[in-house]
Amino acid sequence: MKYLAIGIVLLGIVASIFGLSFASEPPAGRLSQEDGFVDVELPIASSKTSGDRSLAVVGRGTVDGRTVALAVDLGPEWKKQLVEGVDLTLLWARAVSARLARRVTPF
Repeated sequence: MKYLAIGIVLLGIVASIFGLSFASEPPAGRLSQEDGFVDVELPIASSKTSGDRSLAVVGRGTVDGRTVALAVDLGPEWKKQLVEGVDLTLLWARAVSARLARRVTPF
């Protein structure tokens, strides 16, 4: 529980730097399961690219009536993947770390 509170405080600090208020109601997110996989879709609250091309992304939204946030750090090495039949190129990176936090009411 201690680490969850620290994570929420850190996410609040990151959000305040980017001009977002964690006190406001976040947009809706979505949770779905298919073929043994779980997909969590959250609106991007902030993102920051470092000089070494690594990327930090924070998603924040409401899922099943609860406010949740997900922070993902992607490494600096990006690989291209062409999508067959479509004029589209995807870039893939390895996740260095990921953190999920659920908002708790302070007392």
